[in-house]
Amino acid sequence: MNALVNGQSLSSDAVFHELIQIMDDPVKLAGFLMLLKAKGETVEEILGIVRAMRAQMKPFLVEGHVLDIVGTGGDQVGTVNLSTASALLAAKCGAQVVKHGNRAISSRCGSADVLEALGMDIHRSEMKHNFAFCFAPDYHPKLKEVKKVRQALKTPTVFNVIGPLLNPAGTDHLLLGVYQKELVPVIAEVLFKLGTKKSLVFSGHGIDELSCIGPTEALLVTSNGIEPLTINPQELGFKACTLQDLLGKDALTNAQLIRNPTPELLDTIVLNVGVALFLYGTVSTIQEGIQIAKRKAMFQKGVIAEIKRTSPSKGKIGEIPDVAKRAKDYEAAGAAVVSVLTSERFEGSLEDLRRVKEAVSIPVLRKDFIVKEEQLKEGTSELILLIVAFLGTRTAEMLQAAEKMGYEAIVEIHNEEELVIALEAKAKIIGVNQRNLKDFTMHPEVYALIQKIPDSIVKIAESGVKTKEDAQKMFDMGFDAVLVGEALTKNPQLAEVLCSLKSVV
Repeated sequence: MNALVNGQSLSSDAVFHELIQIMDDPVKLAGFLMLLKAKGETVEEILGIVRAMRAQMKPFLVEGHVLDIVGTGGDQVGTVNLSTASALLAAKCGAQVVKHGNRAISSRCGSADVLEALGMDIHRSEMKHNFAFCFAPDYHPKLKEVKKVRQALKTPTVFNVIGPLLNPAGTDHLLLGVYQKELVPVIAEVLFKLGTKKSLVFSGHGIDELSCIGPTEALLVTSNGIEPLTINPQELGFKACTLQDLLGKDALTNAQLIRNPTPELLDTIVLNVGVALFLYGTVSTIQEGIQIAKRKAMFQKGVIAEIKRTSPSKGKIGEIPDVAKRAKDYEAAGAAVVSVLTSERFEGSLEDLRRVKEAVSIPVLRKDFIVKEEQLKEGTSELILLIVAFLGTRTAEMLQAAEKMGYEAIVEIHNEEELVIALEAKAKIIGVNQRNLKDFTMHPEVYALIQKIPDSIVKIAESGVKTKEDAQKMFDMGFDAVLVGEALTKNPQLAEVLCSLKSVV
């Protein structure tokens, strides 16, 4: 204390020991924090405080390295919980995410508030589908005393910025936004001394979030050192947005925006996830990470609603005289994608595809027996289906041709041998079909193949979903989406029920 009174800076060890001793004394703690603030906190002093808080926390033990997308708060702007939304999507892309957060302190809606509004038990201490949440008070009992002191002081202290550094699972990989640009090099240096593996610290456009508003100057922190890195959303293929596009309100409003983001909001979330996957090591470039995030986001709502009149196994299923109207109904119900059968065997046509494509704003899948490159030139859908059972070793060739023409391809498999072919072909979306194409029998055990598909690949359950229980089972197994045709033809109202099932948490 005397050294601080005299304006002298302290070592990390000195701060560590001092804070441990005075943590339970509100008067001394308040004085300590104000003396640090008056002098200006150094890297060593912040490091000492972080070490002291970590020494008294309850750790969250998890195998492997972890990622957090997080901001310090304090920008007073009121954006949607971008970090939380991005963390949830990053988990679906295969990163092991441990989100550390609290209820609102400097904003209208904290990460704990919005996760609770999304249906999560914020006190649940387990990893589920690559995501876990550490509610700060549950892991940092000493924060209760600190909170009282902070409220009494009524002025920002070092505790306003160190929250992201106190993740109970560690700081292997952080995408960390701070509200003041001058804090970026300080926090980056602290992260380096804490031994982070690969993290990014930034402050952009007056908020503690990475966004598509414009370029952001950041510092990349690895075990080898610290280096500058510019994130330019426009160069990465995103349209510029405004701060107004990213604003939120209360927890319920923000939860709804995370479930159904605007295009501008979704772009910013995808940008964050692309950068996060680069930091985590899932990909070697940010652009690759963005592509993975875009695919996962495409199927976020979980249902591919198919326009299907007949099938070889069941014969006539039902009449759909107006495919455009049916497609609009599916979109209104919340479908992620509309699937259109264009084969005459299913009473489909390319005209159906054209009419549906003109009617809806969501992606459209062309479902047919596509075996020649010439067929790729016939339609205008965003997605096509490639069936390994028909293509065999030509799967990779057709996939490359489709991607070259701008398609996203769902590569359909029926067994483990076909899965090997799909993975060797570098399929990015894999559909698992339990129906035997020779005798049309159903084999639900085939869905267990999902365990052998990397998390970064979009996984679709393609057949046998007739009820909400069937769909929920697929989501619980880890499928990103279900493709439903026959059941929706017989009962179009089922679409809204199915589209409400998939949780974002």
